[in-house]
Amino acid sequence: MKKILFILILLMNILLITNVNAFDTSQKIYDYADLLTDSEEKMLKEKVDEYIKKYNMDMVLVTVNEHDKTSTQAYADDFYDYNGFGIGSSHDGVILVIDNNFEKENIQMETTGKAIKVYTDTKIDSILDDVYTEYDYYELFNLFIKDASKYAERHFPFFIAFAVSALVASIVLGILVAKNKMVKIATEANTYMDKDSAKITERNDQFVTTHTTSVRINTSSGSGGSSTHTGSSGISHGGGGRSR
Repeated sequence: MKKILFILILLMNILLITNVNAFDTSQKIYDYADLLTDSEEKMLKEKVDEYIKKYNMDMVLVTVNEHDKTSTQAYADDFYDYNGFGIGSSHDGVILVIDNNFEKENIQMETTGKAIKVYTDTKIDSILDDVYTEYDYYELFNLFIKDASKYAERHFPFFIAFAVSALVASIVLGILVAKNKMVKIATEANTYMDKDSAKITERNDQFVTTHTTSVRINTSSGSGGSSTHTGSSGISHGGGGRSR
């Protein structure tokens, strides 16, 4: 009897360990509230995989009816952090949660790592404004992926173009330096002066007045910044939400 009990306890421990380690982070679509059909999940998964491959950021879509967190934001943060989502050491990625656990349905978007810079508060508000009025959940997620891709598309080409420009400038500068490496740099004012033609006469300068006009240059792109908070895991997130 003791032997059987020992085996049962051992099997239970193995099952517990297996369940903890077996969370499939490659699934990306977690429809716990059963708001999507199987075919809809499959189609969304293909679009999410395309987003991840193109922008090198993770994307997670979740629906839920009940949980023990105090807010949808806390649930989204913990679901993302403790289940091991995110790309790279900074856990780059974004999660969208539709939460029916409270009196109102909450829609929460959370960003992590470089996604915090990609999706500023203004862009998050714009995305949430788009999806907020859509009650067909498949179309809601479709719209979210579309908007998230649009802003990622606008963000990354700027940095790529900047990097390419910097590289080209460095190459051109290197070529110019190589071609002129034998040219001695002039360090004195009379290096290029014809001494026989130079004639110095007396000169008297009189200071009259000066006037300086200051103009403020606005360097803001208009997209604003990203406010952040820290989840229970210690990882920083950006984000925002809507209730309906």
